[in-house]
Formats: sequence, structure tokens, C-alpha cells
Amino acid sequence: MRHLLALVASVAAVAALWWAGFPVLAVFLAVVCGLAGLLYLIAGGSDGRTALEREGHERRLRDIPPPS
Repeated sequence: MRHLLALVASVAAVAALWWAGFPVLAVFLAVVCGLAGLLYLIAGGSDGRTALEREGHERRLRDIPPPS
């Protein structure tokens, strides 16, 4: 649901820029955001760490005792 709201807000922002008389900026914003979305899909939502790095970090967090 959060992704849908972000998509609606992005489309509304591009439409508002177009309507306000900035069509070049609106097209530029649409292209840049579209390329960023494609890169996100290609990367699979990765944060740049390998599975081994994520596992090691989670293991350290799991070994920390809860606060008292």
C-alpha cells in the first residue's frame, strides 16, 4: 500500500509541474525517477550488502542481550 501511495504522489508531482508550465522539468523528473525505479527492480531491493554481510550483522544483533 505504501508503494501505491508513493506512486500516486509521484504522478501528481509530475502532473503539477506540467500544469504549472514546466514541461521540461516534468519530463526530466519522470525520466530520472523511472530510471531509478528500474535500477531498484534490477537490484531486487538490495541495500548493497551481500547475504554473508547481512547474516553476520544480524548474528551480532541477535547475540546482544535485551536491555534491562
